Amino acid sequence: MVDGPGDMASPGLLAWASAMEFEKKLKAESRKRSFWDPEIRRLRLHLQAAYENVIFADYGFAVSKDVEQLLWKSAHYRPIEEFRSRMRIASQAVSQPGAAGAEAAAQQQKLLSAYLKFLDEAISAYKRLVWRLQYVFGNVGAVVELDASVQNDIMQAATPAPAGSRSASLLVHRFLIYLGDLNRYQATAMRGSRNEWTRAIQWYRAAASVLPSSGNPYNQLAVMSYQTGDELRAVYFYFRSLGVSQPFSTARENLLLLFEKNRARYSHGAAALDALAARFSPSHAAPPSSAAPHSSASPSLLAEDAAALLSGLGTAFVRVHGLLFDRINLEGFDAAQDTALRLLKAALAHSGVRDSLQRSQPIDNLPLQLVAMSAFACHMHGGGGGGGGSLGEGG
Repeated sequence: MVDGPGDMASPGLLAWASAMEFEKKLKAESRKRSFWDPEIRRLRLHLQAAYENVIFADYGFAVSKDVEQLLWKSAHYRPIEEFRSRMRIASQAVSQPGAAGAEAAAQQQKLLSAYLKFLDEAISAYKRLVWRLQYVFGNVGAVVELDASVQNDIMQAATPAPAGSRSASLLVHRFLIYLGDLNRYQATAMRGSRNEWTRAIQWYRAAASVLPSSGNPYNQLAVMSYQTGDELRAVYFYFRSLGVSQPFSTARENLLLLFEKNRARYSHGAAALDALAARFSPSHAAPPSSAAPHSSASPSLLAEDAAALLSGLGTAFVRVHGLLFDRINLEGFDAAQDTALRLLKAALAHSGVRDSLQRSQPIDNLPLQLVAMSAFACHMHGGGGGGGGSLGEGG
């Protein structure tokens, strides 16, 4: 049975009972055995398989029990937290002099290698799950690349659900978010690996495409934007996380924290932002009749000036949206808005900024994002409200 009512003899309940038994065993053995004990790994893999069995034995029952979150927490996220804790301890010990520091460095490298291997295995597991869900319940548009041999194994072991069975879009969506989290953890562990970072973004965007009503993937994209220092894009994604029918509740808390940090920075740098806007004001540039403003500058100087303008623009617009969002200290709104608009005008007149915008992907179009943010801010300021439920955060 693939999607049944879950009576006492149903495969779903039997699979659930098995999963609960492995859950108890894993917790009990984890208290007695080492983190590295092969028995712990064996039980964790059995638990993972048991939760997967619940999903494919009775999808509706699995959703009602939040099996995908139990699977994530027990089989993957708890070990991830343990790895992180051990790596933090090892990192602190590396600074010790002599043999103690060398031993800690060796332990740190061992932990990192084991952690990255664990993440790779988890990524493979979730990719198989997403592929299998779509094979059994129907394609919901999530593209997952698997070796042909793995696909054949899945097709031989799984049976497609009868026509008219419920869509698996909800679990596919959540597993795609977990894939994004896992690649994000990899990128962080590898000190900013661009490939892993890009894959994480792709998974989150795929999750948003599968279930556009969910704010969860947008919250994750906001977190990533903030981690790279792009406050303005982080606000955009937090707004998107709140502006859907299933808002991600912690997005509001994260957003308020971001606005508070920006407020302190803006208050100390408002004069510098005004000076930046005045320096690059189009009225100070040469007429555009024969050449674009700033076209005579060297490419490196153009890029440096463009970066300064975009950074200032981000700081100013985040302050404007912060004022509108929390509706506190609105007496400073007119001045902040004036600075933001002058910086926007200067940025759009700067050839280096325009070149940068033209090279960006359509999905990352800054002017379009500014328009969307302003529309949402006006909606919020007009009493539209925001916030809501949460799908749960991977960490």
